[in-house]
Amino acid sequence: MSALKNFFNDNINRDLDSLRKRWTQSIIRTGTLVFGVITITEVVIFFLFSYSYTLGNFNREGYLTHFLLFPFILNLITVCLMHIVGKSKLKDGSKSYLCSLLFVILIFIMNIVHSFFQGILLTFVVPVILTVVYGNKKLTNTIAAFSLILEIICEFFITWDTSKPDPLASAFNFAPILVSFIIQFSIYGICTQILKFEIIKLKLTKDFEKERLHLMEEAMRDSLTGIFNRKAFAQHLDDISKNRMPEDNFVMAMIDLDNFKKINDNLGHKEGDKALIIAAENILMETTKLHGNAFRYGGDEFVLIFRNESYNDVFKTCLQIKKDYEKSLTRPMKDVDASMSFGVAEGNKNTNLSDILILADKNMYAYKKDRKVMRQG
Repeated sequence: MSALKNFFNDNINRDLDSLRKRWTQSIIRTGTLVFGVITITEVVIFFLFSYSYTLGNFNREGYLTHFLLFPFILNLITVCLMHIVGKSKLKDGSKSYLCSLLFVILIFIMNIVHSFFQGILLTFVVPVILTVVYGNKKLTNTIAAFSLILEIICEFFITWDTSKPDPLASAFNFAPILVSFIIQFSIYGICTQILKFEIIKLKLTKDFEKERLHLMEEAMRDSLTGIFNRKAFAQHLDDISKNRMPEDNFVMAMIDLDNFKKINDNLGHKEGDKALIIAAENILMETTKLHGNAFRYGGDEFVLIFRNESYNDVFKTCLQIKKDYEKSLTRPMKDVDASMSFGVAEGNKNTNLSDILILADKNMYAYKKDRKVMRQG
């Protein structure tokens, strides 16, 4: 029962991926917020400088182009790229890398433009801290290295603001940068320690969730045959209904063990259990070949579901199951005329799954009736 089993196995990763997606969107929103704050701050500074009595020679046009227009365009492009990446069809892992790198670039632009205020160098640690939530050591190290490279370029190789002091001109100018680097390395060290515990916590969470899902899976298995039970069948139908594509077509088969009551009455319930196990083994073997799903529906009845398989192929599969089952029966079982009947039904893309099941059940009893008529004839 591959589909339901995969559903259980993928459930943890799907939930974790969902959390990572939400966190990537949070990083994008944070980048947008930073962009808005930077723009508003620049506008406020512009008006403060414009109306300051101590800056009568303030160059409004130069400030507008140098500190407002160009940075605004660069930041806008960066934020737009973050949103484009977030809405793209890239893998979630690639999105987390690209959005984090773009966030670093946003911080880089801010530091270039405002390099006079050396305290904002510490903002380079923000993207590094945000990556810790992903629990990905490689991602955190990559963003930390990228931040460090851009920070060095910003401080020693680019002079956007001419009022910025030369960091290499004196020890006094270099000291704040050195302190900033030390603080950032310390924060990075803290992040790596937090990351270690995040990874351990993530592993423990996965182990706990796997155990919980394992218990749920066991609760959905028939204890005798190992095949999935009616509860699992209901869960599977619900899962199909939620994720059904317009082009999906389903074929169902209902299987019933003929004269099963005679096996129990004449040979004992132990032999009856053996007949059920033989049936389940053959059903599972043949159903898996056609990528179908098998369930013990109740008593001596089984139901099979096939997605996007032809009616003829499913019918042939049921014939093979019947043949293999009857061949595997013991001599005493054959003496009580133990056999198998089945019914197959197909629906179109608009047919309700329960209607297909009802039709398969009717076809099974029609098949059983025809066989009785043939015997009597």
